[in-house]
Amino acid sequence: MAPKTPHPSGWSTKRYILAALVGTLMATTIVIAVSAIFRPDKISFSVTDDALTRPSKPADSMSLNLTVTATTGDRSSVQYSSLIVYLLFTQEGTDYELPVGLVGPLPLPQPPDNTTDIRLACHLWGVPSGGTPMITVQVLAVVRFKVGLLHTRPYNIKVFCGPVDFIGRKNLSFPIACNA
Repeated sequence: MAPKTPHPSGWSTKRYILAALVGTLMATTIVIAVSAIFRPDKISFSVTDDALTRPSKPADSMSLNLTVTATTGDRSSVQYSSLIVYLLFTQEGTDYELPVGLVGPLPLPQPPDNTTDIRLACHLWGVPSGGTPMITVQVLAVVRFKVGLLHTRPYNIKVFCGPVDFIGRKNLSFPIACNA
């Protein structure tokens, strides 16, 4: 039997296949490591306080001040790009979506393992007749997580807190956890 002639480049087909497999394995390992580092961290919201100013006349508006607390995970800081809060309720068969204003600026970058209070205020016009509505607080946020010197892509967060009877004060206890 005649000896095999060496491959012109010195590498056999088996070596090319082995090199391709090793390269694919290394690339996969790098992608998994980067994905694990830049995955979104935990962030949770809850309503931790409220203050209701009742009207002197039924036709006047009520002022509702809320405190929403944002708690970050222990791995990364959080930068808020946007924070919008709505009060959702149904009264006399009509669905309402009432925007709530921030009292002060958006929270600065929130460090890891931190709790930040976000103050909110709104006016409820007219005292409900025939009972008080159950109000759900909806929090919409766009955040970026910062790991080391690098930022993740923006993440949209949407959570609902409640429903709660802020006006009638029935079964109202804090904190009120928010869920997606």
